[in-house]
Amino acid sequence: MIVKMPQPWLKRATLALALCITLPACRQAPQYEFDLIVAGGKIVDGSGSLWFPGDLAIRGEEIVYVGELKEREKKGRRVIDARGLWVAPGFIDSHSRSRPDSLLHPGFLGKVRQGVTTEVLGGGHSSRFLPAGAGPEPGPRESSAHQSLWRQTIRRLRQGEITVNVAAYVQVGEVVRSVLGEDRREPTQPEFAAMKQQVGAAMLEGALGLSNSPLLSPAGILSGEQLAELTREVKRLGGVYSFGIDSRAGTDALVKQAIEFAEQAQIPLDIPGLRLAGHHGRGKLQELFGSIEKGRESGLALTASLTPYRRARGSLEDLLPPWATEGGREKLLERLSRRDLRARILRELPRKRRGKFNAFLAAGGWEGVVLLQASSRKFQALAGKSIQAIANELDQPNGDTLFDLLRESEGPVPVLCSLMSEADLRLALQAPWGSIGSGGAAAGSDAPGEEVSRPHGFGAFARVLGKYVREEGVLDLEEAVHKMTGMNAAKLGLRDRGLLQVGMKADITVFDAERVAGPATFSEPRRFAKGIEYVIVNGTPVIDAGRPLDARPGRLLDGPGKASP
Repeated sequence: MIVKMPQPWLKRATLALALCITLPACRQAPQYEFDLIVAGGKIVDGSGSLWFPGDLAIRGEEIVYVGELKEREKKGRRVIDARGLWVAPGFIDSHSRSRPDSLLHPGFLGKVRQGVTTEVLGGGHSSRFLPAGAGPEPGPRESSAHQSLWRQTIRRLRQGEITVNVAAYVQVGEVVRSVLGEDRREPTQPEFAAMKQQVGAAMLEGALGLSNSPLLSPAGILSGEQLAELTREVKRLGGVYSFGIDSRAGTDALVKQAIEFAEQAQIPLDIPGLRLAGHHGRGKLQELFGSIEKGRESGLALTASLTPYRRARGSLEDLLPPWATEGGREKLLERLSRRDLRARILRELPRKRRGKFNAFLAAGGWEGVVLLQASSRKFQALAGKSIQAIANELDQPNGDTLFDLLRESEGPVPVLCSLMSEADLRLALQAPWGSIGSGGAAAGSDAPGEEVSRPHGFGAFARVLGKYVREEGVLDLEEAVHKMTGMNAAKLGLRDRGLLQVGMKADITVFDAERVAGPATFSEPRRFAKGIEYVIVNGTPVIDAGRPLDARPGRLLDGPGKASP
């Protein structure tokens, strides 16, 4: 039997047909079960529970697996090798001083480089929601054209791309100013109705709650009943009452007042930036804690946030009696030329001032005031030393050193003043009801109009992990992470953040516990945190192997009263 061989043209046609069938299959992208896997890390899930080794798997913006994946199951578009590193929820800054506009700026790096994935604005201090120069909003007679301060802010953030998540309070002071402008008077009934409408609208638009502060709200404008009525509007929609207590305003009495108000209104209370200032108050933190614990025992949902810094930056002029600086620098210099007025200043420096904060007294005197910068070459060489130490080195009285610094400067003289003892700060960080916030702004090196003089926005969270966990053992690592993540999410009502669990949003911080540190200082506040290796926001890396990426996956997070679209 003779077998005929295929003709050459038939061979070529058969081969071409086979290639046409197989090549598309070869070109098809491989199928991945997960978009991102964080593999082999030490997982501390944000709940306060002990860490465990394992892997996280992410699909889209969500955590879909927590546990130990087998090697054959590690099919992700990308796998981050986290061996030797700690994997935690992204840190939630419940006490941010950032401006909304700065979060849209590409130089915003201070917070994200220390592991922050969510900024909470407006809690007890001004976030300047109203654009510069915008002036007050239309009054109640122009309600048809009225847009709340909240809506202005939210619109700007929704239209821009942001690196991290943002949530915010609506502020009492801003609402009052939006209706009354700079008038310091009681509102009419229609004007107060407009304020109440603003608060309710903000809650429906996603506000976390209502924020107030004795240093920000126009004193005497709203009655206690009017404030209670605004608070009831917030409570009705499941919000929180945030009462920011500046350490200069008489902490203990204000805490008691805030607790009493929250108990009457039966609304959850958060106190951002809690600390007890003043040399006379050191060692008395337990008394303050007693008031807080008593409120919690009565059934009040009461929390606070604390920053890991015991000192504050100010100016040398802040130490003087108020009358000495009236009229500006020129008038101050005139007064310093008179021997009798210099003597009066020195007599009044250590005296209590009725209803006013005395920074000199709070710092504990000359030893507690440190020079940060000076215009003259003589004093610049002595920067970093206390006024007491400088006076000793120059062999002159402390008062003469004070006056020489003021006369020889070209403007305000920046100084650092002690506010809390280190022992009180450690005690405060351990409080079971106290979470951790930065108390700082999220500026980058060139963010316009942003606060730049505090280390808080560059190192607070890393400082806790480095100094108070690794070096001093004040907190266990799991406890510290809980205070930065799960505790903050719970008190703010952010239900899908703060924990590393299936179904939660993939906000994740990966750090090296042996290297993490916050080297920023008051004299060098722009030093970035160390040891933060990866930061992931909604499933997208924004810090990759320690390097920032130009990624903007942040979202605007809504509070509990958010209305359905």
